[in-house]
Amino acid sequence: QQDTRDLSGQTPVFLAAKYRRIEVLRLLLEDGRVDIGTRDNFSQTLLHASAERGHEDIVRFLLSLPTMDVNQTDTYHRTPLHLAAESGHVDIVRFLL
Repeated sequence: QQDTRDLSGQTPVFLAAKYRRIEVLRLLLEDGRVDIGTRDNFSQTLLHASAERGHEDIVRFLLSLPTMDVNQTDTYHRTPLHLAAESGHVDIVRFLL
């Protein structure tokens, strides 16, 4: 059930990152049965979702994981850096540079 998707293609781990639920995110990742590389219907990753919303703590946590790729692009060829810049999250832009 950890990888069950909603209508937007988002899994519980994706929603935890998107809505800044870091303890839930950690718990799901520690379980080991979730896909850290999961993407939604627009090919956005956990990192895309958290960077776009300005969740610097989640961005830093995700990038501490060895398999997280900062350069992955979504359906529109945007990286997490694109989304952070577009949304005006200066601290995340600095961190991602």
